Amino acid sequence: MRFYPYLIPLAKNYGMDAVIGASIFGGVVQIILGCYIGHLKKWLPPLVTGIVVAAIRLTQIKVAFWYAGGGNGLRVNNPEAWATPDQVAIAMLVLVVTLVVRELSSGILRQASVLVGMAVGYLVAAMIGMVNGQIIMDANWVSVPQPFFYGLELPAIAIVGMVVMALVTTVETVGDTNGITSGGVGRDATPKELKGSILGDAVGTIIGSCLNALPNTSYTQNVGLVALTGVISRWVVVVGSIFLILGGLIPKLAAIVAAMPACVLGGAAIFMFGMVATAGLKLMTQEGFSSRELAIAALSLSFAIGLNSVPEFLSKVFNKDNGIDCSIAYIRNHSCSNSSYCTEHLH
Repeated sequence: MRFYPYLIPLAKNYGMDAVIGASIFGGVVQIILGCYIGHLKKWLPPLVTGIVVAAIRLTQIKVAFWYAGGGNGLRVNNPEAWATPDQVAIAMLVLVVTLVVRELSSGILRQASVLVGMAVGYLVAAMIGMVNGQIIMDANWVSVPQPFFYGLELPAIAIVGMVVMALVTTVETVGDTNGITSGGVGRDATPKELKGSILGDAVGTIIGSCLNALPNTSYTQNVGLVALTGVISRWVVVVGSIFLILGGLIPKLAAIVAAMPACVLGGAAIFMFGMVATAGLKLMTQEGFSSRELAIAALSLSFAIGLNSVPEFLSKVFNKDNGIDCSIAYIRNHSCSNSSYCTEHLH
C-alpha cells in the first residue's frame, strides 16, 4: 500500500512492465540500505521511527472502518449497500469475540484471539449468506506463476520515486522491528536484527516482483500481534510463509481467504490498527519526551494526518504520502535547534 501513490500512476503511463522493473530496483536500493543500517541507525532514533509507525496506522484507521462497512469500493460505488446493519454487526461481532477471548482465556487460545474472532465472524457471515461461495468454486486447484508475465522495463522517471519509497519503507521497517522487539522482549532491535529485517523485505520484493507481485513492506500489524500475544519467533513467520506459498500455488485455498467478507477483516483491523498506532506512540516516547520531541511529534503527526484527511490541500504541488511525516520528523529531529546535538554531530 505504501508504494501505491507511485506505482498506480506509473502503471497508467508506462504499463505493468515498468512497475515490475521499478519494484526490482526498489528492492536493490533496500539491499544497499540494509547493508549499511548499522551506520544509519543513529539517524533513525525511536522518535522518528515511532512517528512513522504511528502516523501510518493513525491515517489508516479509517480504512479499517471502510472494511468494517463492506469495503471502500462498495462505499464509493454503492453507498446504499455499505455499512448495512448486517455488515456492522459482523464487524462488531469479530471485535467483541476477539476482546472476550483475549481477556477470558489463556495460553494458545488467548494468543490466537484475533484469529478466533475472524473465524467466528466468517462462520456467522457464511450462515447468513454473506460469503460468495462461487469464488471458491471457480478457483483452480493448482496454478504456477509465470515469471515476468508483464515484461520488464525501468523508465528513468521511476528511479527517483522508488529511491524515496525505499527510504520510507526502510524507516518503517526499522520502526516495526523495534516495535516487535520492544513488545516481545522489552528491548531495542540490534543492528543485526534490523539488517535482517530490511534485507528480508528487499529480497522478498525482488523475488516477488520477478513473479509479478508488488513490492513488500514490513507488515505493521505484526507489531500489534506481538504486543497482543507476546510471541516473538522466527518459526511463526516460517509457518505463515508456508501458508502464503500454498495459497499462491493452490488458488482454491487462497479463494477461501478471498471470499471472506470485508466486514470480517474490518472488525479485526479496527483492533489491530489501533494496537499498532499505540505501539508507535509508545516507541516515540521510549527515550523520554522533552519539549523538543513534543514539537517534532506534533508537527509530523499534524502533517501526516492532516494531509491524509485533506489531500487536496497540496494536490497542486505534489502527491501526498506517508513520506511527508517521515521527512518532517527526520529534518526536524536533525535540525540545529538543539545545540548539544549540533555539537556532537557537526564538530
